Formats: sequence, structure tokens, C-alpha cells
Amino acid sequence: MKRLILLSLVLPLAVIVFAQGTTTSKHKASVVKKAVYKPAIHDLGSTAFAQEPNSTVVNPNTSKDEAPVGITNYDLQTNACLSNRLTLFSDGTLAAVFTFGLQETVAMTDRGTGYNYFDGTSWGPAPTVRIEVDRTGWPNHAAFGENGEIIAAHFSEADTAGIIFHKRDNKGTGDWEQIIILPSPDPQYPDALWPRVVTSGPDHGVIHAIYTTYPVANGGGVWQGMDPALLYSRSSDGGTSWDPQSIILDGMTADEYSEIGGDSYAFAEPVGETLAFVVCDTWMTDWFVMKSEDNGDSWDKILIWENPYPFFEWEVTLTTDTLFAPDGSADVAIDQNGMVHSVAGLCGVAHTEVGTSYSYWPYAEGIAYWNEDMGTFEHENGNPHDALRMWENGGEWSANLVEDVSLVGWGQDLDGDDQFVYNNDELYTYRTIGANTMPSITVGPYNQIVVAWAGVNELRFVTDSYNYRSIWMRESHDNGATWSPHFDATADLVHLFDECIYPVVGSNIDGNIHLMYSFDGDIGLALDNDHAYHNNFITYHSELYTSIEEMQAAVPALEISQNYPNPANGSTEVAVNLKQAGNLSLEVTNMAGQVVYTVNKGYAHAGLNKISVNVSDLTPGVYFYTVNAGKETATRKMMVE
Repeated sequence: MKRLILLSLVLPLAVIVFAQGTTTSKHKASVVKKAVYKPAIHDLGSTAFAQEPNSTVVNPNTSKDEAPVGITNYDLQTNACLSNRLTLFSDGTLAAVFTFGLQETVAMTDRGTGYNYFDGTSWGPAPTVRIEVDRTGWPNHAAFGENGEIIAAHFSEADTAGIIFHKRDNKGTGDWEQIIILPSPDPQYPDALWPRVVTSGPDHGVIHAIYTTYPVANGGGVWQGMDPALLYSRSSDGGTSWDPQSIILDGMTADEYSEIGGDSYAFAEPVGETLAFVVCDTWMTDWFVMKSEDNGDSWDKILIWENPYPFFEWEVTLTTDTLFAPDGSADVAIDQNGMVHSVAGLCGVAHTEVGTSYSYWPYAEGIAYWNEDMGTFEHENGNPHDALRMWENGGEWSANLVEDVSLVGWGQDLDGDDQFVYNNDELYTYRTIGANTMPSITVGPYNQIVVAWAGVNELRFVTDSYNYRSIWMRESHDNGATWSPHFDATADLVHLFDECIYPVVGSNIDGNIHLMYSFDGDIGLALDNDHAYHNNFITYHSELYTSIEEMQAAVPALEISQNYPNPANGSTEVAVNLKQAGNLSLEVTNMAGQVVYTVNKGYAHAGLNKISVNVSDLTPGVYFYTVNAGKETATRKMMVE
């Protein structure tokens, strides 16, 4: 792809990029295009690469806030969701992983985990070899043990199968030890794919993994009525044994879905014994969260958006009208109160005739935000097609998704014409549909939330071709109540002609926001024959956040969560975050203001406290609960059924 914009045009554009505004864009609701569904890629084999990789290795251009992490010619980092690839340790060091491959053969036989480490001062040199002996892909990283780390990836060769784990006792140094291979439960098709892995416990000693069975499209089979199924495993002894091992959790079985596809899920960084992962797909599943508050012993399913076609079949199922849905990319995080937050890219699609082609609306785009206080996305007309509707006829925003509340990202009007317009009405989709897609979310200890995503930049394009994507970010300093303006983390001139995608925010926030993403000069994937193979640069971006002292000062003395479950039946629980220790109590009142239930917890420590409320004797209806902590009070509404 040639860069044909003259220098005289570049400089005025650069000024506008830095002077970006946050004007809500108006969409061309009538624009519709066709796409073909692409199943998730697993192993491409020795004959899958149609072009030789580019042997030229060049140095990436980075801004003052960036540092190079790695280089890869293999350019598919995920089919949809990304998570658990940038770990922030408690001492301020970082570890990053990505799918790596540089070998100059069509087989890309050196593909595996690229790893780099930030020692608090600088990143190490870009890796030149994978950490594994065998060809692998799709790595995840987590802290492990007192000072160690663990990596999980899936195998890529026909004579090996399963999820492979490597560990070392001291992060950033020493040899990697292969500790376990975790196969799928089907002896006929033992391969397991697309892992997501986290660790929990005081010393990060408990391993939690989700991954899929081997799908028919990759040469596998149906497992317990699903193709593929999403499995969960847990190990409390470093991978020596697993209990449970390769189970399908309730709520994700063949009774609910025909499949949960590869890379359609992401795992949150655990908080104490609270775990959560999100599942999200346009065609095959709901957008939902699985949450455990007992370190994986039991799980609750929380529905965010209900898909009207949970048993979708390309040769059978037809949509009755436009479906506003997640575009397949999503992420999830847990705050210090144990509340779950999730984001997803959005799209508008329709499947009106049999076959794997479908229609999509490129101007229906955005990043939706949800937390447990919000409940399930629904439309007042009762039509699930409209629950995530982003615009009405004429291109105006819909009130169903509230700007800066449930809608936190959208295409930015950078040239001041009150429109968000592509260069030539074309959009490259990266196996998803949205113009703004690939969202990643992280939370901090003082009610901070950071969301990053890859979004089309209307001012960055090459003549007669697609617009480039930037990495956009937004921050919330009050747990999602309000949001900062859109910020282009790649606004530096060095990225004016770069396609910036696959953002991953770090597992936590300290004095900085930690971000990793991929960039190169060509739009699309060499893997899909969009262009020749060449270097893709994995880079780290550091963005200064509000100081820790300012964060602490901004924390309210008393925060309470929405009771869960809500509506309640029998018992429900309220999480209370105290800035200072003190006496803690709760009272429940009915609509008439009469106190119908009280709990006195006595003296409570600072931080997270939980209050159990017994509602079994209450008449179904609306109630209010008030938490008292010293001189501070806070009230919320709850439903009893």
C-alpha cells in the first residue's frame, strides 16, 4: 500500500488530529454492505500461507510515551476478544506476551509465544524466538507463585494437542519450565483451543482456565451437543491436578446455545475469590458474564444482552429485521468492590437469505459499557433486535443507549463537519463488524476505569483506500458515573500512516495506564491475503493517570453496591466499601417509609465488607436499603419477588 498523501496535506491534518473534539457523529443509516462470515482460525498448517513473508526488518517509529515490545510477521493476534496479555505486578514491573512468528517460510514454523519484561526502568530487547519447543499460539499470561509467572497457549501441530503451560519462579528471568498439557475431554479429538487463563489467591497459586473443544471446522467433533463447547478447569497445585477439569458450566450448555466459538470470551483479573469471564458473539450467543465469588466452586450467569438467535444456523436461520448486536469483541473487569464491568463493540447486521453471507451497516458502530448495577439491556418496545440500537432513522443517536453512560465510544468528528465519514465509504472489518471495535477494559483501586479500543480515524487514510484505525481511550474516575473525553493514544505524527489495532490495557492501574497494541503500515491481515507479509510491531504505551493521592482524596467515605441478586428471593447481598473503619449497619424500608428489616454489623474494617439481607419474610415489591457507616449514609432501591 503506497502512501500517496503529499506533505503539504499531512501537516494540516496533523493539527486537526491533535485538536480533536468529541462531537457526536451522525451516521449514514442507509449505507449497507455485504460480508461473509469467517469461522475462528486455529491452525493454518504448512499450506495455509499464500504469500512469502517480507524479509525486511525495520525499526518501528514510536512516540515519547511508547517503547517497542516485539516484532512479528504473524499478524492475527485474536479472532475477536483479547485479554490477559499485559500483566502489571505489584512492584510496578510488567510482562507482555503476544503470538510471535518471524521465520521466512510459508509454514511460519517458529510461531509461538513472544515474551518481554519491563523491569521498572526499561523493556528488554524484542524476542527473536518463542518460549515453547513446539509451535503454539494464542498466549495468556498471569502472575504465579510468590514472584513467578505462568503462560498458557494452545498447540498448533497435528501430533500434539491441548493447552500447554509454562512457568518460572522468578518473573523476567530464568528458564521456562513446561508443567502441564491440558487436553479437551474428548479422547477422539483431544485438542483444546483458544485459552484464557488467570490466577487467584494470596500467592497467585490457583490456576483458572477457559478454552474450547476442537470444532468440526478444524477437524474436530461435537461435544455434549455443542460445536465447540467452552470448558472450565481449575488447579490448586500448580497444574499437577485439576478439579474441576474440562466441565461445561451451567448456563453455557447445549440447552442454551449450539456453540460458543473461539475467542468469543475474555477472563477478568480476579479480585480476592471473585472471578468473572464474559462471553459475547453476534450470531451464536448472548452477551453474558459468568461470575464466581468462591474461587470457582460455584458460578452465576448474569445476562447483559439476550440474543434472539441462540441456536443460529447459517443455512436455516433468517433475521426478521436489523439486529443491533455485539460485534464479537468484548472484555471484562472486576473492581475492588467485586462488581463486574464489561465492554463490547457494537454492530448492525441482518441475515435475510440462507448462506454464510450477511448484510451489515458500517455506520452502526460504538463501544457499549455495562456494569452489574445496570441490569440487562432491553428496549421499551420489547424487541431484542433493538436493545443495543445505536441510531434511529435519520442517523440520530437512540435514547436506548445513553451517551457517556451505556455508550462510551463512537466515531469522532475530527474535521468539524458534524459527521463521522470514511474516506470512500469502505470499512475493513477484522473478523468483526464495528468501525470501533476490539475494546479492552481495566479498573483500579480508587474507582478508576479505563477503556481502550481500535477505532477508525476519519482523517487518516491513503488515497482511494481505507481509513486507518487509531487506539482510542476514555477514563472514568468515579466507577463509570462520568467519562473523560475521547483520547487518541496514537495521535503522535509517527503513527499518521499506521494501522493501530489489538489494544490490551494492563491488568491494573497504578500511577499510569498501561497499554499494549500492534501497528503496521498496511490495513488488513497478511493472513487473509490482504497484503504481503511484513513486520507488525507490538508496542507499549504509558499514559499518566491521576496521582494516587488525588485518587484517594476523591474516594467517598462510603460506597455501596446494588444488592445481588436483584430482584431478591430468600436472601441477597450488599457490598460496602468503607474508606475508614467504623460501625456499620443496614436497614430496609418499604414504600411507606416503615423499617421492615435491620442488620447491625458492629465495628467494620476499612475496605470491602459484605452484608447479607434476609428478605424471605418480605412481601414482593419495591424496597429501599440504607447503609449507615458512622456519619455517612447511602441508599439504594431493591426488588423482592
